[in-house]
Amino acid sequence: MTLPSSWSGTRRGSAQNGRPPIAWAGVRHQIKDVARAEDDEEVKEREQVFAMGHCNQVVMLTCLHLAHEMALREVGQYCWITPNNKDPVGSTLKIMKAYEKKVVDLDRTHPVTCRLAPDPSKRVIQHHLQKARLAAGTNSYIAVVYLGHGIQEPPTEAGELWCYDRSFDESSADGTGPSEYIPILLFDMLTWAGASTCYVWDCQYAGRFINAAKSEAAEIDSQLQVAALQNPQVAELHPPVYSKRQIHFAACGANQILPRIPGLPDDLFTACLTCPTQISLYYHNLQTFPLTTKGREKDYIQRSPAYMQALWDNMSHDLRERLWSELQAIMHTIAWQALPSSEYQILFGQEGRAISSMAGGFILSQRVLATYRTQPESIPFIPPTNAHSLWIHWDLILDNLFAQLPKYFDATRIDTSWEANLKLVSFMDDQLGSILTSNQGPSSDTSAFANDAALSRLPIICQAAQTPQYRVQACKALEACIQNLDVAGLGHAINCGVLEVATQLLELDDPTLLSYLVSIWASLVRHSSCIKRLAGTAKVDPNGNRNGNGNEPSPPYRIVLFISHLEDNLQNRSEDNTTRIIQNAAVVATAVAALPDTLSADQLCHTLELAYLMLQDEHSLVQQWGALLTAEILGSTPKLAETCHEAIEDLREQLSELLASKIVETRTTAVNALSRWIPSVPVNHASDLKEALDIAMQVMDLAAGDAALLMRKELVHLFAQVLHAAGQWATLALWISIMDDAIKRLPMEATTLKAKELLVGLHLSEESHRALVGLKKVLAALEYLHRDPDHQISSLAATQLQPLGETLRGTVPLSHWDQIMVTTLPGNGTSGEWRPDLVTQVIGAGETLVKDWDDKIIVKTEKRHNSQLFVRSKLSLQAYINKEAKAESFSEHLRGQPQNMQEKTWILRHRILEDSLVVAEQQRGLPWKWEMKEISSPEPWSNLTCHSFHSAMMSCNMSQDLLVRLKWISLWDWASSRKIGHIHLDLKPGEYIKYGRFVNELHATTAVLAEINNGDIYIFAGPPNEQNQMKLISSFKALDFSRAPVKIYDPEDRGLHSTWFRQSGLLVVGGPTKELNVWDCPAEQRLRVFQSGEDAATATIITEPKQGNLFTAAFWNGKVRLFDLRQRRNTSVLDWQGDHPGKYKVMSNSVIRRLGIVLGESRHFTCASGIGIIPLHKTYIIADVLLSVNGMINIHDLRNLARPVTSTLAHPSGIAHAHFQPHSGLMSTISNLYPSRNIDTLNLAPLSVANTAPHANWTLHRSTLSDLSVVSQDNIVFGHQSEDVLQGGFKPYTVIHPLRPFLSLGYGRTCYMRGSGVGKGDDTDSGSYSFLRAQAKFIQ
Repeated sequence: MTLPSSWSGTRRGSAQNGRPPIAWAGVRHQIKDVARAEDDEEVKEREQVFAMGHCNQVVMLTCLHLAHEMALREVGQYCWITPNNKDPVGSTLKIMKAYEKKVVDLDRTHPVTCRLAPDPSKRVIQHHLQKARLAAGTNSYIAVVYLGHGIQEPPTEAGELWCYDRSFDESSADGTGPSEYIPILLFDMLTWAGASTCYVWDCQYAGRFINAAKSEAAEIDSQLQVAALQNPQVAELHPPVYSKRQIHFAACGANQILPRIPGLPDDLFTACLTCPTQISLYYHNLQTFPLTTKGREKDYIQRSPAYMQALWDNMSHDLRERLWSELQAIMHTIAWQALPSSEYQILFGQEGRAISSMAGGFILSQRVLATYRTQPESIPFIPPTNAHSLWIHWDLILDNLFAQLPKYFDATRIDTSWEANLKLVSFMDDQLGSILTSNQGPSSDTSAFANDAALSRLPIICQAAQTPQYRVQACKALEACIQNLDVAGLGHAINCGVLEVATQLLELDDPTLLSYLVSIWASLVRHSSCIKRLAGTAKVDPNGNRNGNGNEPSPPYRIVLFISHLEDNLQNRSEDNTTRIIQNAAVVATAVAALPDTLSADQLCHTLELAYLMLQDEHSLVQQWGALLTAEILGSTPKLAETCHEAIEDLREQLSELLASKIVETRTTAVNALSRWIPSVPVNHASDLKEALDIAMQVMDLAAGDAALLMRKELVHLFAQVLHAAGQWATLALWISIMDDAIKRLPMEATTLKAKELLVGLHLSEESHRALVGLKKVLAALEYLHRDPDHQISSLAATQLQPLGETLRGTVPLSHWDQIMVTTLPGNGTSGEWRPDLVTQVIGAGETLVKDWDDKIIVKTEKRHNSQLFVRSKLSLQAYINKEAKAESFSEHLRGQPQNMQEKTWILRHRILEDSLVVAEQQRGLPWKWEMKEISSPEPWSNLTCHSFHSAMMSCNMSQDLLVRLKWISLWDWASSRKIGHIHLDLKPGEYIKYGRFVNELHATTAVLAEINNGDIYIFAGPPNEQNQMKLISSFKALDFSRAPVKIYDPEDRGLHSTWFRQSGLLVVGGPTKELNVWDCPAEQRLRVFQSGEDAATATIITEPKQGNLFTAAFWNGKVRLFDLRQRRNTSVLDWQGDHPGKYKVMSNSVIRRLGIVLGESRHFTCASGIGIIPLHKTYIIADVLLSVNGMINIHDLRNLARPVTSTLAHPSGIAHAHFQPHSGLMSTISNLYPSRNIDTLNLAPLSVANTAPHANWTLHRSTLSDLSVVSQDNIVFGHQSEDVLQGGFKPYTVIHPLRPFLSLGYGRTCYMRGSGVGKGDDTDSGSYSFLRAQAKFIQ
């Protein structure tokens, strides 16, 4: 049965998708406030790598001496050319030309110059290396290939290499050859070539160069460092970076010789580096057991060398490119998984470049040469990869290819027609499909595991992006892989070459890729290393010329491209292009902020017009990025106001309207953008502050009326910007504020007259007076934020006020000035009192300040506008996009399949809420003496709160003893009677947690509100099933106790009293002030401020549980007032005396412990008043304190409030605590502690323990309309308590579970739970018989 007044039936129209709005569950609470900072050293090294030009110089040192070698042995192929015995000189020249072509083809994006040095002498080697370095420049890499197959002597252990005494040219000129070997020190080679050099050592015992290179490079660096100490210019010209920048590829180990394999060239290692695809085909042909021919080896015939050469010659360029792309993808992925990302960036990060191609070939050489027991070595060290599992994919590709090869080729002509029916297996296609399938749908997982999964296959994507047929798929995959990476993961992706690929894709100017590139660049610009790439100028045409007029600077076409795309999307606005608009704006704003001089004034004005369109959009994220784009443009180019004044004024008006937004980020970004209208340098005249102060006045109320940390932090920056712009006027305003406080708290006529005299002497104009008034308000707002519960905001406000105070201090002793500031601005928890000597010091500071006022020189120091919000928004952009995508996806699913959504958490929990109403009806007439649990806690409790759906509850400690009082909330599991964690707060002395409540109980993430006795509220959030993982996510001052204070009856009751309405997310708070604040928690802003009309503190508040439009507050003087949120009036609509004595002779004007309204019944109010009785026949003395307690429970009818319709004296000794369950109408009350059983007037069962044991009387009443009936009552004995409990002022408490039919009764360290039996029913019911019986200890 479902009652018409069920909770699910009261869902309000404002809730999204029929669900209540969720508070403190936004993206801003789920991401870190400060993202992981980029490591300075990593950024510096990465920038140095980017600053290096591509390798455009290669020196080929081929020591072959074919005439001599061919006389000694049968010489094989070099660069796929077989030398002619009869023409060694011609063969050498032919081989060198072939090497040159292979080397030039290594770089597919830039031209490479190959310097050929066949059979070189030492002088020739030095000449070529120095010339190559001179041509390349200091920072660009050069490559040196040393092919020493014609040298019979191995390199020495010290790393000496050998060359000839006569060069090839000298020998050819006179017809004689070299006669001896000449050693060259590796130290000399490194010095001639420079630091940024890649060496290829293809000779016997090549590993000796690896061992020597490490020590020689370290020695060079050491010498350079010593020289730099004597002459700093040496460090600029020759930095000590040899050890960091050297790259070496050696063909074998230090004690290994090179194998010569029939069917493969003699220069196998060099061939692997320069033509890896051809070597892969030849190597595969030599393998004995191909993967796909297992079981039919007889059908597999190894091809002859002639056939393999014919195969290569008859391959089309397209087929070679496809195989090369597949092989590069596999080799780079293997290297990516084997190397640290920083080393991978140096070797492989520049796709298609010479060094990257050779590094990929080195990976292949490890596999090929390892087959013949030879292990190539390298610097940086690349671990052996010959057994990597990805080689299986390459073998499958080649097996598939070889199975489709023709039986023979025509040797007389080149024919590629055999490729027509060729169907290749594609590793890239398979992997791209897997990536796209696994990344379907929005995801916000930024864990290390998710990062690793996204990063692991980036080399495949990078290679596929350079392959036309896979380019679109690669862009989709790249977008999916990098969008959720954190800054560290993005740094690794950049090391992988993502930035290079993204830049190359942008150069293509392909409309089909543009939408993906926008998303890719929106992710990349989160990393500072990528931003400079957006400053690219005009594109290069096929002839190598840049577009545009050569006499004028060419426009930054990359940024202009994004601006144009942003304009197109705004002009063709639809729901589908929202994400692209936001991403475009993020890229443009980042570029403008980092590269302010890149765009012209006209381009910036046009971009501001687009930002204005974004501000007018209905989507909150579009509005936010419109504001951020505006802020970055105006902040980077302050002189722009002169160029497009009208557009800027329109922007300001639109931003002002966004300040009223319910979305925290929207109004925060509006404040951030409005701060750009505030001057960044101090002004000369007060009249120049008008615009700045107007903006400050617009946002002034947000300081106390906004609960969002994000907003309050931005307000501190804005107010600080205003004070900086005010310059000496801000200092004068601070002095006036200090004097006002001194005169108010220590009134002295002489002080007042002196202050007025100083101000009159300035001859200030009316405009200056208005400016000073505004500045005083700004200072007051900063002082309020100085008292903020968030330590970061409080410290930030103090940091902004401190320079002003130092300027004003002048000659005042520092110790005195510190006392003055603490007295005036007690934001750090301390306060002081004014003394006449302190006032005299302030007067003296004022005299110094106003002296020569008009002649003071204003120092025009610039204060940069705050960009922290922009950086934070940029880093968290994808998280917001994912959140939006999830919401839309869920909404569509909900609309399309309403019958299949009952398994959703929020629907199931609504069903439990409805079931609780059924249970409430079943409880009628059943006993409440079923003892379920007994909990003994290590610390005393003052009250507790139960979670509606889980077995979690939390307790607070409000001991009068400061040593006993705890500054944390204990979390317990009532089902198992064990502690599951605690929530700790670092509070100031005298502050403690008064109460804690669960909110967002219908949401996947539970939030806990910790209410502090000073008016602050701290919010914790975490998984509902893991309460010990609660983390602090926010805090705000819910009620300012310094405003409109009232009389305090009980000093320990200084604190908040609140009520939470889950359906609207409204929180109403009251306390020791005349104000009641209504907070819209999903919007994190103050909605209303009501005046209580009572000179007494608020004692309890409740919200009408059905619609939530009414709330009722009771006060310490017994008064009750009803407020209506639908009306504009800020006072109560009804009031009555809640503690009316009725027919009993008890005192009135006593505190109301609890109010109650039955769900669905808004006319009758139940009041439990806690103070008040002195019976006529006796007076009770407890612990030498006269108790004047009331103990009444009254029901009032709103139609006749003069007297209660029902009254009962529940506890003659007074009510210590009470609790009400709205859907059942149950009011549980417990009396103050009894010293003995003599006070028992209810004739209950006698107590079985000593009279000294703390005990109290408990009753449970049910209110139904005007009827009040007793459900149960009992004497509760809490057993003996320790001295800290007895002396700590603890009181008994009782709490009913929000939904289930059981309650708790506790005092000190003891807590009992009692339940009401329910007839047999479905075990899934929240109040089922089986459920309760499983929890029970025994039945009385």
